[in-house]
Amino acid sequence: IDMTPPGSSFREGTIVGNTIQARPSPDGANIRFLGGKNLKVGGLLAITGNLIGSQTHNIHLVNCRGVSISGNSLYSAAEHTLWLEDCANIVAGNNNIDWNSDHKKKYLFDGILIDRCKGVTLSNTIIENSFQGSSQTGGAIDVKASEDVAIVNCQVLDFRYRGITLTDALRCRVTGCSRNAKLSDRR
Repeated sequence: IDMTPPGSSFREGTIVGNTIQARPSPDGANIRFLGGKNLKVGGLLAITGNLIGSQTHNIHLVNCRGVSISGNSLYSAAEHTLWLEDCANIVAGNNNIDWNSDHKKKYLFDGILIDRCKGVTLSNTIIENSFQGSSQTGGAIDVKASEDVAIVNCQVLDFRYRGITLTDALRCRVTGCSRNAKLSDRR
């Protein structure tokens, strides 16, 4: 949903109990909300209890506020499983980020990017086998230029480079998370 044109707005919506699957397409997303400037037109949304996978980005939110993302099974994103840009007051919890183990080799990146956001809580989420980042920067969960982000009780398993990274982050905390950097033979 694109709310960037003047006069556009979206409020009070739900995406619940769906299977949303595609094939990766250039800059494609299974769920994408593009809010207007100053966080005034995109928000009050619940994304709950869905199976979402096999696209370039599984969930991509830009300039949105008041969004709850919970109880979803997310998998096989070519780039980002969850990508938040310029958002505020986002809660993402109790989600499972995995990959389709029927594929003989892991080739998709998966991962979470929180970029230029304020007031984000990521909790009780399992992310396994993320290829996000590089040998120099980034990780399975990457927080950039953001404020008041809490990453709580998450499990980051079998990541390629780093589990959780924070760059230019202010008043952010990581608490009660576990990580396992063991490289598996599935790669």
